[in-house]
Amino acid sequence: NNIIEKWCYNDDPLDCDSHGGLYSWDEAMMYVKIEKTKGICPNGWHIPTSSEHEVLLDFVNEDRNLLLALGESEDANNGSGFSGQLTGTHNWTNEYVGRNRDGYYWSSTITPDNDQNANTLLITPYWSPNISHYFRVVGYSVRCLKN
Repeated sequence: NNIIEKWCYNDDPLDCDSHGGLYSWDEAMMYVKIEKTKGICPNGWHIPTSSEHEVLLDFVNEDRNLLLALGESEDANNGSGFSGQLTGTHNWTNEYVGRNRDGYYWSSTITPDNDQNANTLLITPYWSPNISHYFRVVGYSVRCLKN
């Protein structure tokens, strides 16, 4: 319908201004199932693939502090420029969880063994960032990548 629908943490519209929205995978991708699609990103940008997230993890040597925005944890330094925030999630039971603990970022890659899942980049202040897969119906953040 060309209307970008999202959740704002705790249903607070001001939170979308400060931390961005939380999107289902299909909404983030604008219902296109092709890797590197523009989705909700501005022109000239795309939803990164899982492989592009892996390149980022290799670049920062899996150092979460280089991915986290300043202030997101005591040691966050945003050395990569990624500016990852611990935005939390909107889960399948319609709850908001994980604020200040988890930052999940959609990739445009559907999990090969289960098309109900898509790969995500997970960043926390507690362990090394990693690529995981989750149900496409939950609400996660999006970080667009320039073409």
